[in-house]
Amino acid sequence: MEGFRRIAAPLVMRSLVPGAFVAGLLALMGHAKVALALVSGAVIGIGYLYHIAAGYDRLAVRLKAQLPFTLFESVLRVLIAGAAPVLIVGRGPLVGYLAYFVGFVAPLAVATFTIRNEMRVGDGAVSR
Repeated sequence: MEGFRRIAAPLVMRSLVPGAFVAGLLALMGHAKVALALVSGAVIGIGYLYHIAAGYDRLAVRLKAQLPFTLFESVLRVLIAGAAPVLIVGRGPLVGYLAYFVGFVAPLAVATFTIRNEMRVGDGAVSR
């Protein structure tokens, strides 16, 4: 988890700042529910990443002792991330679900590109 903590602050900044800016514009245009879905998706996506990193860290330390707990956490994490847009948007517009999805996937994409840029191509070693 130490490697993930090094990229945590840039990840949050690169995910939440543009999302909050776009959500502010959406709210000013009268689409408050869509703005809430976008910001909620980004926050839940960041929490999802942190939870995945913590789960892998626990599995690396104590594999057999943590396995049942990690499986339960993973199922719960998927259910929460899947139920959130329904609870936030409800029977609202389809663009609300799309905004949640974009907000949720943005931190995952930012993490992928940030981690890729941290790695050296060729020998597979991680550089600082």
